[in-house]
Amino acid sequence: MKFHFLKPISKRFFDMLRGAHEKKKYIYDLAFGLKYTRSVWFKLDTITTFLKEVEEFNEGKPPEEQINGLRIYFGIYTQDVLDDEEGSDIKKEYKNHLTTSIVTTKVDPTNPQKYIDFFIGEEKEAILALAINHGTLCPPDDICP
Repeated sequence: MKFHFLKPISKRFFDMLRGAHEKKKYIYDLAFGLKYTRSVWFKLDTITTFLKEVEEFNEGKPPEEQINGLRIYFGIYTQDVLDDEEGSDIKKEYKNHLTTSIVTTKVDPTNPQKYIDFFIGEEKEAILALAINHGTLCPPDDICP
């Protein structure tokens, strides 16, 4: 298989990365009182729809106003998050599990070598231009390897 833009990694290297994380899982439970999450799974349709929305957002905009990248953040589903209006559809068994959020970025107007999270609106009411969370956590869900 030929890859045009992506640099693939071998299964061996991936297993090294994942294995290092798995060896540290006891830290999450003991030191931080968190529940271990090995991965977060997203449907392919979710990702492709997200990327189509990015492309539509960028149409006709000058480069400095376009989304130009994605940033993946790690977070925790605390009780406050689950109680929040935006977290109302998150499974209750995800409490204290690690999670990820994918947010869009743009070039920092003060430093073109830096990328900043892309918010729309005034600071107090700002929303991310595009972001996704709500993947399936593995564990506790049983669809994961």
